[in-house]
Amino acid sequence: MTDGVGLIGRGRKSLVEALQKYISRDIFATVVTSFVLFGFMTLQGVFLARMLGPDGRGQYATAVFYTQTLIYVGMLGTQYAVARWAARKHKDAVGLIYSTRRLGMLTGFGTMLVVAVLAFTALPPDKRYLAPLCLLCSLFLPFEHVRLLWLSVDHGRGDFRRYNMSRLAAGVAFPLLLGIAWACGAHTAFVASILFAASPLMGLLYQRLSRSVAEEPSVTRNGPTVQRILHRGRPYALNVLVSDLCDRLDIFLFMWLTSFTIQGYYAAAVPAANLLLVVPIALSLFAFNAGARRERRPTAGHVAKSAALIAGVQLIAVVAFALVLEPLMVLVFGPDFRGAVPLALVLLPAYAVAGCGRVAEAFLQGRNKAILGVYTRLVGAVVMCVFVYLAFDRWAELSIPLGALAGYTVSTLLLFAAIILNVRSNSLPNATPAEEANS
Repeated sequence: MTDGVGLIGRGRKSLVEALQKYISRDIFATVVTSFVLFGFMTLQGVFLARMLGPDGRGQYATAVFYTQTLIYVGMLGTQYAVARWAARKHKDAVGLIYSTRRLGMLTGFGTMLVVAVLAFTALPPDKRYLAPLCLLCSLFLPFEHVRLLWLSVDHGRGDFRRYNMSRLAAGVAFPLLLGIAWACGAHTAFVASILFAASPLMGLLYQRLSRSVAEEPSVTRNGPTVQRILHRGRPYALNVLVSDLCDRLDIFLFMWLTSFTIQGYYAAAVPAANLLLVVPIALSLFAFNAGARRERRPTAGHVAKSAALIAGVQLIAVVAFALVLEPLMVLVFGPDFRGAVPLALVLLPAYAVAGCGRVAEAFLQGRNKAILGVYTRLVGAVVMCVFVYLAFDRWAELSIPLGALAGYTVSTLLLFAAIILNVRSNSLPNATPAEEANS
């Protein structure tokens, strides 16, 4: 009996030690922060559903679609260039903050112009009257771009305390504003759009106040110019464009192929299924840094073990959440949104697989292999479109999340295969001086 107890004790100790190899304090804090943000996002979805109902929720989803789709696309890959610069040249942080402030306003206003064009030319004819609301929502972009670029500085420097606090300050803003509006009796997509446009300001204010006087760039300090950051963001720009457009292809199809009510159901289903992206998005930050580092290079075995661990967590989350999904959605969003349950049930495995792909893609981005993510995303998008084309007559709107599941599965398998091949064949060899200057 004593030997058995001792064996169990040693087993527990070895399990804890094994977990500690994968979970640092920063990883734990970032994952916890991501779950808190998921709670804010769920609360946001509840307020939107209660304020607007299925039809109004679909109108709001249409109004914010192009703004939300182009948030990261419009940054032209500079968020990754900034993170890599901050990770490799810590002493340039002050100058980097100064440059990213100007860069964020530049890319933000440029993206607003693109949204304006799309609002009047790329909405379904019966929904084009919402174009002014699309323009209103796009006011969100310049402030959000500055906020995200400042986050990239903290990400690259490994300052995850400020990084997570900044995310929390930004994440609470929109649901807080929606809760106040709902309590005051505001029930229109117009009010929700105004609050959406104003929501980045709280996160931006926190980041501004949290930086010390020494960090505040009142004068130009050492650091890259805006032009240089744009140049270094180019390898990532195509990857971000393809990944973000492919990730929102399902929402685009719902906007064009279904009514406002069905679109509203899907808009409620997406936040519910987003639980399966919480852990992967947090882990992708560290996967990017692991790929960007020159020391502690991972082996193929380490990659395989990490992939198995992530996939196992995702599988457990899918099963657990599916068991309580229907009563939970009806309780949270109200009985009017019961029609969203079948869509959410299909989205759960789709987003679980997509989460594994997020981590794999972030690792490749850190290794300056972002183009591989482009190829795999395009293959996945083609698979999805072919599936929806063949199955829409039979399964109607349900064919869209089923197609997303098929597409994410194919692209994620290709991403992990690319990582294994890359690690085995090269294992991140020492760069030449020319390669080092361009990395």
